[in-house]
Amino acid sequence: MRTPLFFASFNFLLAIACSPHSGMFGGSDRSECSASEGHCEGNVAVVCEGAPGEARWSRTVCPATCVLTGSPSDEVRLPLCVLSADRDPRCADDLLLAYCDGNVRVACNRGYATSRDEGNLVIDSPARDPRNGNALRIPVRTSTTLGTKLSSTCGSRDVTTASSFVSSAPSVATVDAHGNVVGVSIGSATITATSGEHTSSVEVVVGWNCDDGVPPDPPDDVMTPHEIDLRVGASAPLSATARFGACTANVDALVTWTSDDPSIARVDSGNVVAVAPGRTMVRAVLRGVGGTGGIIVGVM
Repeated sequence: MRTPLFFASFNFLLAIACSPHSGMFGGSDRSECSASEGHCEGNVAVVCEGAPGEARWSRTVCPATCVLTGSPSDEVRLPLCVLSADRDPRCADDLLLAYCDGNVRVACNRGYATSRDEGNLVIDSPARDPRNGNALRIPVRTSTTLGTKLSSTCGSRDVTTASSFVSSAPSVATVDAHGNVVGVSIGSATITATSGEHTSSVEVVVGWNCDDGVPPDPPDDVMTPHEIDLRVGASAPLSATARFGACTANVDALVTWTSDDPSIARVDSGNVVAVAPGRTMVRAVLRGVGGTGGIIVGVM
């Protein structure tokens, strides 16, 4: 009985994943052989790999058990690394290539379970910012709590209590055994979580605390009232608010005010003074950043 191409391809990929070229187990010799030959030597899978005329024996130490697939009457019987020498009842159908055991994906081949994959370790936090590469963003002197889960195509399970955490820069952000992160100083740090053989990392960006007043950096935007109407000779105070990330602050005393046409309305010590009938624009600039517009001043 010829081995179906589909399963031969699956077995070849499995052999590659566990081959000595991956740096995990096994070795090889230079003896010539014919493709699709193979046998088990204890828990070592011995497979002939390579192009015709160049094929060589490859020896792979199975993490669990080596079995020969098929029956003695089959034309080809290839070794397979499996989790148990017994066939898995849920892999009885050769067309069933995988099934879910909780959130663990179990791969099947020829009636045997060949691997169990819990998936990837995922770090989650309400402080994640999807607009900025999913980094965690917290103000200095504040905290957030990390959670971890093992997530696969079969689902996920929480492993926060079974995870350990470490910060690459405790002077910027600390993390305790429960995943509580505290911003210590402005900067960035990498938090790495480990659960069993799984690891995952996330960047923590510690920024300005809005309670500390106006940040020292240039703002993202400067906002002003849209329009002011005055009679000639009258004046009105000018007001501006700047946005710094999640912070907004009044910056009346910090901005530089300019008038597009001082002959209509001029700026004097934070006030706009109506000079002559007409309309002009008064603009606010803070640390090189101006608003998208300005204040339209109408003088009557």
